[in-house]
Amino acid sequence: MPRGDGPITEGNGRENVAEFQHLLVQLRRDLQPATTLEEMLIERVASCYWRLGRCVRAETAAIESRVEALRFRDEQDTRQRALELNDDAVEPAERIQDLPGVESVLEMARAAQDQIETEGFLDAEEIERFQRIIGYTVSLAAPAYSDPSAQRRM
Repeated sequence: MPRGDGPITEGNGRENVAEFQHLLVQLRRDLQPATTLEEMLIERVASCYWRLGRCVRAETAAIESRVEALRFRDEQDTRQRALELNDDAVEPAERIQDLPGVESVLEMARAAQDQIETEGFLDAEEIERFQRIIGYTVSLAAPAYSDPSAQRRM
């Protein structure tokens, strides 16, 4: 059998020589070669079968590597997007264009609601943060009522 047609026996890609030998034994038993040519053809079949398996393993590894790289890039993009939510240089409309941005704003709104429920008010820092994200000033003034009795009903 020509060199390189069998298993790789060195390095990181080392393959199981015993498995390859077992394949050859199985093929010889099943096909029972009677001539040198038939023996050569059995070795060639074993070699092609073995190399095809190697190709499938390499292809699988390449796909898994690419998927992992894409997953990593997506995580990096998500982290970057979260950082941009607090960046005044990013326009407010751009801050909540995607799911991580929306989730971040919702998380902030839930925290603000909790603060209002426990303390009765929202501190100035949180109000300023909301204003940066939504892009306009939030009015803190109490509503003006023309009818004093309407204010008492509130």
